[in-house]
Order: sequence, then C-alpha cells, then structure tokens
Amino acid sequence: MWLHKCEWCGGTVSEKRLRREVFRHAKGIVILEDVVIGACDRCARKYYPAKVLYRVEDIALKRVQPDNTEVVPVAIA
Repeated sequence: MWLHKCEWCGGTVSEKRLRREVFRHAKGIVILEDVVIGACDRCARKYYPAKVLYRVEDIALKRVQPDNTEVVPVAIA
C-alpha cells in the first residue's frame, strides 16, 4: 500500500503499524489503536489514509461510538 517518496524530504514512505496514535480534531481528541499509517524513514513525517481520517471524524462528531473512553488529566502550567 505504501512505498512512495516523501513530499517533504524525499525519503521513502512505508507502511507502519502503531499501537496508538492521537489525533486532534476541532471537536476533541481521538485515539486510535492498532492503526496503519505511512511514515517517512528519513524525517518521520506521517501520512494518514483517508479511511483513518474518516474514522477519526466519525468518532469526534459522535456518528459512531468509541470502543473505550479514557480520562485525561489537564493542568495549568
């Protein structure tokens, strides 16, 4: 699926499976587990398939329920 030139540095983008990836959305934060993305071997730039981004959007907009919810501590610096 992946294996192309990085548009930022010219390195090679290949498939990488991540245990967890955090996404910021206008409606909140979504964490996907066991997600497959593209990652550059030189600059580490990440490339996300449309399927992954649509999943994030569906969860953030509450079109689908997440499998789990976690509490994240927030503090003022």
